Amino acid sequence: TFANTGDLTLGQAGGSLSFTGGLTATANASRTVNGTILSSNAPLSFGDVTLGSAVTLDTQATDGTGDLAVGAVTGATFDLTLDTGHFAGADMSGTSVAGVGTLTLRDGGTVTFTGTVGAGTVAVTDAVTLVDFQDAVTATTLTIPGTATAYDVQMTGASGTITDPVTFANTGDLTLGQAGG
Repeated sequence: TFANTGDLTLGQAGGSLSFTGGLTATANASRTVNGTILSSNAPLSFGDVTLGSAVTLDTQATDGTGDLAVGAVTGATFDLTLDTGHFAGADMSGTSVAGVGTLTLRDGGTVTFTGTVGAGTVAVTDAVTLVDFQDAVTATTLTIPGTATAYDVQMTGASGTITDPVTFANTGDLTLGQAGG
């Protein structure tokens, strides 16, 4: 746990940090992340973060205990990959995403974003149960592939814009929009 109340900078571009027992960084005045940050089947929990370079956050879950949580992400056009492992219960959650080049959601149990998501590309590579965007998604490209797992997709924001054509190839349920949205 990083309990300092000053600024926190983790990693370097192209580098890798491993926190075997997990990591909590929510008390800091600000958090800047770089490179790859890993745990070993343990939670990674961040408050709001700014990307200082392309970033991968991965709990490497081997069961349902390696959750990943981030607050608001400011991307500065860098790419962000979030990965927990392909297990129900190894969940990803985020508040919002802004200014990210490519947001890749890879191998999450349930993936939930409660706020707006804005990226050049939003790419889901796989999920176990659900990918849930609860507010507006704005992207040039949205990729929702069919996989061996029949995960559901929900995009229930009151607004949002995807520029390129989208094929929802997931084989689970699909929910788009909301009443009055």
